[in-house]
Amino acid sequence: MTPLPVQLVPSSAPLSGLSEAELGGKAWNLHRLRAAGFDIPDWWVVPSRHFRTALGDRAAAIDAITDGIDFTNRDSVEAAADAIRDIVIRATLPAALCRELAETVVGAAGKPRFAVRSSVPGEDSAANSFAGQMDTVLNVPPSEVEASIREVWASAYSARALHYRHRRELALRAVSPAVIIQRMLPSVAAGVMFTRDPETADRRSIISAAHGLCEGVTSDAVETDTYLCDAGGAIEKRIAEKTLRIISLDDGGVGEAALPRAMCRAPVLDDGQIQALNETGRRAEIYFGAPQDIEWAFDAAGRCWLLQARPIVFAASVAPTGRLQVWDNSNIVESYPGITLPLTFSFARKGYETAFRGYIRGFFPFRRGLIDSLPVFSQMLGLIDGRVYYNLPNWYAVLSLLPHLDGHKAAWNEMVGVAEGEAFEMAHLAWFDRLCASVRMGWKLFTARRTASRFLKCFDDAYRRHASRDISDDDEFALIDTYQAIANDLAGRWRLTLDNDFCTMIWFAGLKRLCARWGPADRPGLHNDLLRGQRAMESMAPVRSLDRLARLVAERPHYSALFAETDELRIWRRIQSEDSLDALKAAFDEHLAAFGDRSTEELKLDNVGFRERPEALIGLVRQFLGQGTAGEGLTPPAGDEDAKQLLRRHLRNPFKRL
Repeated sequence: MTPLPVQLVPSSAPLSGLSEAELGGKAWNLHRLRAAGFDIPDWWVVPSRHFRTALGDRAAAIDAITDGIDFTNRDSVEAAADAIRDIVIRATLPAALCRELAETVVGAAGKPRFAVRSSVPGEDSAANSFAGQMDTVLNVPPSEVEASIREVWASAYSARALHYRHRRELALRAVSPAVIIQRMLPSVAAGVMFTRDPETADRRSIISAAHGLCEGVTSDAVETDTYLCDAGGAIEKRIAEKTLRIISLDDGGVGEAALPRAMCRAPVLDDGQIQALNETGRRAEIYFGAPQDIEWAFDAAGRCWLLQARPIVFAASVAPTGRLQVWDNSNIVESYPGITLPLTFSFARKGYETAFRGYIRGFFPFRRGLIDSLPVFSQMLGLIDGRVYYNLPNWYAVLSLLPHLDGHKAAWNEMVGVAEGEAFEMAHLAWFDRLCASVRMGWKLFTARRTASRFLKCFDDAYRRHASRDISDDDEFALIDTYQAIANDLAGRWRLTLDNDFCTMIWFAGLKRLCARWGPADRPGLHNDLLRGQRAMESMAPVRSLDRLARLVAERPHYSALFAETDELRIWRRIQSEDSLDALKAAFDEHLAAFGDRSTEELKLDNVGFRERPEALIGLVRQFLGQGTAGEGLTPPAGDEDAKQLLRRHLRNPFKRL
């Protein structure tokens, strides 16, 4: 991560150049929400590095004070908080930061008011919410922004924040709060929404709403309505008798104001607003991959804005049962059968993340920051009791980013071998993003052959380039460099294999539908018959090579006699040393050169392949010989031409034939 070149980080900064360590948890979440397309009032962040710069040598004095706190003595904690506050309030902001504040914040068009709040690393996380522990200064005039920054810095060491850190066993030294300076939203209704019940973790949104600013709800200063919205969209309303609202004061700050009589018994939100909030919360939960605690506000025009979002911190006794967790090893068990060790799993999980993130990114050329920030790609696989499984909710979350998923979901289920079942959460994107993705999808479908050829060429070139290198004498550093070179060479291109899978899935599903609609009623498997003559399947090449070896052995009696022996290592040594077996040796060498890495359980990094243990090939050749059908069953049946002729006779309409 390169250092940020500016003193303030604007809300328009691309997500790819930011880090939570510099922005703090709250601001990092805001940037992620903005990248995901949610409406957030504009803001700037004073990065955390400025806090220690402003303190200078006095930072050591603060660390010394925190080291001497006796947390069993309330007076000791409060005295430490007061002493630290005195140091921070007298700190001088860096000159470059002050200049940029004057140019961008203080000089902002329209002379807006601001909410100035804290953002420390780890804040608003699933483990540590820091809710209510540090100060927020509301309705701040531009002239008071600098003073408010110091107030927020000082609140990171308030007595309640120190107690919170101590209880959570968090470090008291080197605390470096960032600060968010956000435009105040003149909201007419605001509040808090939990996307799951925080008491039971049930799948329902709980919305607390009040007239005026959100501060009335978060500080519990005014009466609130409560709306419960279940997974099906049904709404339960609990309308309170309301008397007050929190408003922005003309001279700065906020205060209470009496509600007009007509508003006291009226609901704060209508059904449309409740449903919009519920949908927004659902999108945020899918995006962050966890139930969310969201502060929101509606402006006078009825537009819904999010002010902040953080994971719900459930009690230890509460399990968030609302998020369905489904593990399935259909399809992937073929790649990773039996027990898989952590070395292989960690490599596989990273490979899936890299390939799928790169693939999905290609559908959204204007939203790559959003795709890069999604957490679901790193959690597509799970290792349970030593076996690899698909994490199905995350797979569906990834696939739902593709256009027209509803039409292709059944095809994907069939391709990976999972049964139709529970409805999983799906992502929701703007129409422009969907349009871009649809255009890209059409292009991929009609350039599938070119994509496959491109990948094979790239792979063959890379394979030859790296396979020719002798690494037997390399030290660990050279081996790491070699691994990184291979990863850099292939990782970016591996997404092309997903193009092939995607196009196969779509075209096959389309063929199946057309055959069912227009084909003969007595040929339900016609779509399979039409594809039976495929001869260029790359995955069958090593099997065909083994079949040729078996036929060579079967055709020559002295080879067959050799394979009648039981000791595979002895057979291999004889092949390597006896002149009469030169043709067989050449055939085995040819197979090893081309497919020496293609062994059983070949994707497991701890597996010993044929290059290291070539005698294992003897057993595979024996299996072909033992079946007595070497060469049979591997030639594709010719039924595809019969199926095509049948279809031509059945379809009179030339457009349907096409």
